[in-house]
Amino acid sequence: MVALALVGCVESGPASGPPLAFDENTSPLSGKYSGSDAGYLVMTLAARSDTSYTAYDMAFRTKDGSARGSVWWGQTNMFDRRKLDIDDGQEKAIVDVRRLPPGDYEIVNFDVDLVGGVARSTWRSKKDFSIPFTIAPGRATYVGEFLAVRINGKNFFGMTVPNGAYFVLADKAEREIALAKQKEPGIAEVTSAVGDPKIIGNPLISDHIYSP
Repeated sequence: MVALALVGCVESGPASGPPLAFDENTSPLSGKYSGSDAGYLVMTLAARSDTSYTAYDMAFRTKDGSARGSVWWGQTNMFDRRKLDIDDGQEKAIVDVRRLPPGDYEIVNFDVDLVGGVARSTWRSKKDFSIPFTIAPGRATYVGEFLAVRINGKNFFGMTVPNGAYFVLADKAEREIALAKQKEPGIAEVTSAVGDPKIIGNPLISDHIYSP
């Protein structure tokens, strides 16, 4: 996945990837499904005030593995011009709403990208995990807020440098469903499918902020 595209911008609507990520932005799971049986996925990608990366990509797939998609936010990617939905001094966030075919899905991994000049670093979980959710016709499914928290490391000279992030998964439906309905007035009934980090069993998906 190219972290910075050369042309084009994302200014509104769901963005599965950077503007030139053709496969992601045109796949059946890109968020632009037009079938009359479509449902809605609502997910918030956020970053704590002390966390700043080029982009985050939360990957999901159909339960049978036949198709893959992702929810992407270019936090400091100059080509992502979407207005922040949340910017309160403690966190910045995008509330992503996408139309998907009905079916069973699972969130399985993520990418955290940092681009500087010609250098690029990408971090993800070494092992896939599973956060299941179901999309039903005409209904919205809320899977929670994924708040990125920076992980620090040391370089060759002993200097503190960014070393990826973990995500705090929280249910903030009262705030975020209202924002989602502003983007998609067709949303009426909402099902909660916020995963329990204790059940997910991956240290990079947590229910609280910690010092790794």
